[in-house]
Amino acid sequence: MCLLQHPAAAAAAPPAGSAPLPLTWFLLGLWHGERARPGRGSRGCCRWGSSAPRCLLRLRDEGGVAAASRRIQPGLCPLRRGHRSVPCRGPGAAVSLCRHPLRPAAAGLGDPPRMNFSYSCVLLQVLGFEVDTVNSVQFSNHTGYAHWKGQVLNSDELHELYEGLKLNMVNRYDYVLTGYTRDTSFLAMVVDIVQELKQQNSNLVYVCDPVMGDKWNGEGSMYVPKDLLPVYRDKVVPVADIITPNQFEAELLTGRKIYTEKDALEVMDMLHAMGPETVVITSSDLQAPLGNDYLIALGSHRKTKADGTRITQRIRVESPKVDAVFVGTGDLFAAMLLAWTHKHPNNLKVACEKTVSAMQHVLQRTIKSAKVQAGEGNKPNSAQLELRMVQSKKDIENPEIIVKATVL
Repeated sequence: MCLLQHPAAAAAAPPAGSAPLPLTWFLLGLWHGERARPGRGSRGCCRWGSSAPRCLLRLRDEGGVAAASRRIQPGLCPLRRGHRSVPCRGPGAAVSLCRHPLRPAAAGLGDPPRMNFSYSCVLLQVLGFEVDTVNSVQFSNHTGYAHWKGQVLNSDELHELYEGLKLNMVNRYDYVLTGYTRDTSFLAMVVDIVQELKQQNSNLVYVCDPVMGDKWNGEGSMYVPKDLLPVYRDKVVPVADIITPNQFEAELLTGRKIYTEKDALEVMDMLHAMGPETVVITSSDLQAPLGNDYLIALGSHRKTKADGTRITQRIRVESPKVDAVFVGTGDLFAAMLLAWTHKHPNNLKVACEKTVSAMQHVLQRTIKSAKVQAGEGNKPNSAQLELRMVQSKKDIENPEIIVKATVL
């Protein structure tokens, strides 16, 4: 578990008598209030600890000043399973609270993190969100490695954590972001919490990454228990505002196969009918117009005007494939899309261009570094292919648009 605090306190030495923190945890500047209290200093990037948090996000007006800081004990999150050239996810999920723009934490520039939801937390904080995280799983490392150990959080444990937030009256959020979980009762409890939060704030946006499986050599396979599918389809998706399935997950949710772009557009219409205003199929095996070296993502944003008419914006994004197995890119995509749709709420094209362009910068930097570490003629391993998030801070904050979206 990772203790997060405001960046201003990150340089402070650990208080006398405090338990030493493992050097491999990634301590990020997480601030829940106006002033930072002195506390533990930041350490290098997390290496072993991993947990998949659910993220609640609260935003704060730029330049505003808050009151009374507090600490939270969020978990780090494991990276989701990698998949060649595809935005994929390993066990990682989160719920983040945001109040005001944050300065990036003065974290160490050591090894990259070994859990993918830490990627999401880093990204959201750099882009000005305050983040509270609640574990859905806590693993020793992401599942891209040969071995991992850990626990799965259940609904009772989630309820207890949320009750703690309620008792302190700090449960008013602007965003909820969820990803990997393996427990159906936990997932059902997430729905209850989202519904309660939306009663408090009708403008709350729930971003759901319905992590269930992926395709290998054209064949889809689930890597979570199959009884999660009806919970996602019947309970979670209907309360979500933005969903980011891959092609296989979109097919599972709708019961319809995707063979062509026309099929994909119709599947996104089906998903809109289930509830979400924004649907992005983050990866697919469809043939890209630019050729076999490109990967297709498709997005659709449907808005209902005051007079009842609907406006739908559809886009296609073709991004260069990278010949490597990355882990955590699905979590990265969902968090980045949350941030850029917040900044461009009515322009899915721009939001997706910034999301995919930033990811390309991160992936290209990662593969370049990994090949150097592996040595000429050697294939980079999982540790060497950890995403270079800290090194890509500038590209995350202000990505150069190198991938353009096509309006359909």
